[in-house]
Amino acid sequence: MGSTKGLTGPIMDFECVAQREAPPIGQLNPPHRLLCGPGPGNADPRVHAAMALPEIGHLDPAFISMMEDVKALLRYAWQTNNSFTIPVSGTGSAAMEACMANLVEPGDKVLIGCNGYFGKRLVDMADRYGAEIITMEAAWGTVFSFEQIKAAVEEHKPAILALVHAETSTGACQPLVGVGDLCHDNGTLLIADCVTSISGVPCHLDKWGVDAAYAGTQKCLSCPPGISPLSFSERAMAKLMNRTDKVKNWYLDMKMVASYLVGGKGATRSYHHTAPISMVYAIREALTIVAKEGLESRWARHRKNAEASGPASKTWASSVSWILSTGYRHLQPLRCRRGLIRVRFASMCSTNIKWKLETASATLKGRSGVLA
Repeated sequence: MGSTKGLTGPIMDFECVAQREAPPIGQLNPPHRLLCGPGPGNADPRVHAAMALPEIGHLDPAFISMMEDVKALLRYAWQTNNSFTIPVSGTGSAAMEACMANLVEPGDKVLIGCNGYFGKRLVDMADRYGAEIITMEAAWGTVFSFEQIKAAVEEHKPAILALVHAETSTGACQPLVGVGDLCHDNGTLLIADCVTSISGVPCHLDKWGVDAAYAGTQKCLSCPPGISPLSFSERAMAKLMNRTDKVKNWYLDMKMVASYLVGGKGATRSYHHTAPISMVYAIREALTIVAKEGLESRWARHRKNAEASGPASKTWASSVSWILSTGYRHLQPLRCRRGLIRVRFASMCSTNIKWKLETASATLKGRSGVLA
């Protein structure tokens, strides 16, 4: 320790008291795993390499240019022309909360489809922002018919309808064709959870009339978690900009974030928070890989590989047919054979073949063994 002789004051108090010795923790060396759970998945080596590149400032013109690249690539991945299409600093749950925090105003009727774990999370978030919540319920592993959605929207006339496009907890994929038009005819905004579906199955925000969507990076984008796509339509932005009260979440206030990430013609970008520089590198590289492969080819590859894995999985699991009927092929819940304990099976895969699987949530324990 350097000499502090003759120096006084709290900033010169160099003596460690609460923890005198540093913990004896060595160099990081995580095990290698083939990540076959619902997320995170293995990141592309190019993405890891991008994260190791030198950082620059978050207001550097070169970084702002990279952010514009990310926004353009996200529009392609989501098939949208929404101007407000950005990466949120945080995991997919941050983008999820950004939708609720910015679009739900106290007293708004919010209709939420609950057919899995993440529908329930939407209910919890909307409730915290003062929504009058109405739920549509369906058995886990199933989806809502257009007729069910139409009846609920026309009965309740909600300000917002929130549906999980790809329900990670069950593997179900909710059809959205026609739902946007239905919502708009009834003065309703449509929010879609695309955390597990972006770049894995077709996502057509503009074609389907989706007003707000959020996603994660750690699944079909093959990018580590820590940054999350978000897109608002002009209708969603109008609702946000016309609010008379403050958004109840400072960090995720998209009015403020827009002044940093979107700006205006000739306007100076204002500081809101320090963006996660290396994660922006990562998502840019991941989306560049998506663009090079092409969405049509990527969707087809996911489907082909999933259809090949289904029959193969029957050698060690009893059935996947109940979930494949929903059309969500790249996330497959597997039911263990009789007598094979779920947790033991997942542990066995991890130990013997270095596959990392995830056991099902409590609601599905009697039906689905492992999410793969």
